[in-house]
Amino acid sequence: MNQKEKALYFQSLHQQQAPLILPNAWHAGSAVIFQKAGFQAIGTTSAGMAYTLGYPDGEKIQLEDILSLTEQIQKRISLPLSVDMEMGYGKCPESIAQNIKKVIEAGAVGINIEDGLPSGQLADLEFQTAVIERLSALKKEMGIPFVINARSCVLWLKIGETEENINIATQRAKAFQKAGADCIFLPGATDYDTVKKLKDQIDAPLNIILNRLSPDLRKLQNLGVNRVSIGSAGVRSVLQNILSFSEEILNNKTEDILANPLDYHATNKLFSIEE
Repeated sequence: MNQKEKALYFQSLHQQQAPLILPNAWHAGSAVIFQKAGFQAIGTTSAGMAYTLGYPDGEKIQLEDILSLTEQIQKRISLPLSVDMEMGYGKCPESIAQNIKKVIEAGAVGINIEDGLPSGQLADLEFQTAVIERLSALKKEMGIPFVINARSCVLWLKIGETEENINIATQRAKAFQKAGADCIFLPGATDYDTVKKLKDQIDAPLNIILNRLSPDLRKLQNLGVNRVSIGSAGVRSVLQNILSFSEEILNNKTEDILANPLDYHATNKLFSIEE
């Protein structure tokens, strides 16, 4: 598939009966593993990309770092790739659009764009819809119908009471959809009742993050959720293993960790390059 065909295919995955389960990679190696595991598409985790380079999440790495990691991932997978662009690494709709253009040119066929500010507040709704409108125009300019996954952080940041947050999320979702968003991403929607209320009021495809508080995948499908992201759970699991590994090594408890069933040859085979 060329990039346009891949973008159209990625769009179609948001319309299938079962939710699109999207693992979030943080570098090329993790993306290769997710592809070989059998997922339909791959997203990135901004947190994981930052951790990979030794930084915390929150646009602490440079746009050039995002582009480099995107290119590295794209070279090693054939699945559709969606890149988490946080707030877009820009100060105005046009600068954000130019940054997104570079990510699409690097091979992505989807992006996340969010309204959560470093202050813990939400970006002005008029500004955020202007960003999405500009990105919608960019799709036509580039001739690539990449997926605009518009994220509102109101539930994630817990700015107000639950019902108030649901109302704000719904208002923003409708505004984002009208501006051209293809999917609405509402992290922080974890319990069944909240997800149901949101899905009942939002016509656009809905994306949530899967965590231990979420309804299971069958219930999410019954609710009509279209996309389920793993977020930074994968990279945090790996980092926890490294922390445990380090502690055991320093305490001379090497028997278990050196008996890793994924030996050197199996690992090399996992990353083999098919000619």
